[in-house]
Amino acid sequence: MNDGSDTLKDERFVHWLQRQIDDRGWSYSELGRRGGISQSMVSKVMNYAADPGLDFFTAISVAFNLPMETVLRQAGVLPQSQDQFVDEVSDIIKNLPLDDRRYLYEMAKTHYRHVRGVPAPPAAAPRAKHDPTAK
Repeated sequence: MNDGSDTLKDERFVHWLQRQIDDRGWSYSELGRRGGISQSMVSKVMNYAADPGLDFFTAISVAFNLPMETVLRQAGVLPQSQDQFVDEVSDIIKNLPLDDRRYLYEMAKTHYRHVRGVPAPPAAAPRAKHDPTAK
């Protein structure tokens, strides 16, 4: 027995997808081209004539240049947290190179300390360099 929750998830996903398409000024054909799927498949999903699967979600992720987790959350495949903004930021950061993630982490820590009035830890004393030419 279907309690209607699948239909509700589908409607939310379709509405989200339509907003993404509209915000970019794209057609279904353009979305399909950029994601590597057919315009007819996009149409079928948008008209509830086909259920999107992993290949479709992957195509949407590629076309919109969004983390896969964002698409899967919008589709109701992954759970939403209480703070969707935090989910989206986390998804983006996970897909960055390690050095970029560290940089953003340090920036966020610095900003947090500033906002909360927490003093920064003392800087480490510079290490003395060994000079092999010194006598």
